Amino acid sequence: MKRIKFACLSQTVHFERNEKLGQEEATRMALLERERYLKRLEETGTAYHIDQQYQLEDGTPVLVLRRQYNSYATGDYLN
Repeated sequence: MKRIKFACLSQTVHFERNEKLGQEEATRMALLERERYLKRLEETGTAYHIDQQYQLEDGTPVLVLRRQYNSYATGDYLN
């Protein structure tokens, strides 16, 4: 028998622009989406650690993070 003791996801999330909007508005909306994503993690109590946070040449944000998988313990993954 096996049991998962610790679990963590490594993610690279690119918040893309909406092509139907102008460049500035689309970039602003992508930045807001990043903030909503992080707020949602906080609200749900999901443990996470941001490894990198940057913007591409077109202004769209990218997050490289490790986050808790479901409700499993994370052990030392997020240290």
